[in-house]
Amino acid sequence: MDENRFDYLVNALNEYEGVEETFLLNGEGDIIFKSGDFPLTNEEAKAILKAWKSKETALMFQNHRFAILKNDDIQLA
Repeated sequence: MDENRFDYLVNALNEYEGVEETFLLNGEGDIIFKSGDFPLTNEEAKAILKAWKSKETALMFQNHRFAILKNDDIQLA
C-alpha cells in the first residue's frame, strides 16, 4: 500500500466517531505508516500484531486495555 492510499483510508475511517489513530504494520509488526504523531514504538506495534495473530480478546497499550474487534476482512483494536 502506498502512502496516498493509506491517507485516503485514514480520511474515510475518520468519518466514524471514535476512530482516533490509524496505523499500518508489515508482517513483522514494523510500522509502515501512522495517521499522526502519536506514541507507538515498533515494540508496541509488534505486541499488537502478536495479539491479533494469536486471536487474543484484548491487548494492553500504554496501561490501557483495548478489546480486539473482529470482522472477516478487517480487525480494529
